[in-house]
Amino acid sequence: MPPSIRKLTGRIGPVVEGVDVTAPPRPSTVATLRQALNEHKAIVSDQVNLDNAGQERLAAWFGELTTAHPNVPAADGTTRVLAVDSATSTADEWHTDATFVVNPPQVGQLVGVASSYPGVLEAAA
Repeated sequence: MPPSIRKLTGRIGPVVEGVDVTAPPRPSTVATLRQALNEHKAIVSDQVNLDNAGQERLAAWFGELTTAHPNVPAADGTTRVLAVDSATSTADEWHTDATFVVNPPQVGQLVGVASSYPGVLEAAA
């Protein structure tokens, strides 16, 4: 069954449903996700629970991975996941600033675990 791509709002990318991100990727699924990403610039998935290794596996669906950040240490046990946690760092504003490297990443992945802003993590529900 192909993934469902459902537009969320006029400004936020679509919600992707029907993709098992823990299973090996099917080429047709990756192509559908890539098309949605290219068209909308962002895609949202709800109810995805991935550890750092799972985040790396999912990110690899879109191409070769880079280091988490050229100047900031990666999360423990990984070289490709950057922890953004208000308990250990400033997490009230997230951005990517690795565009200065010779080969910048083509895609970034942000996993929301908790938010103090009402509705942020419920937006895709």
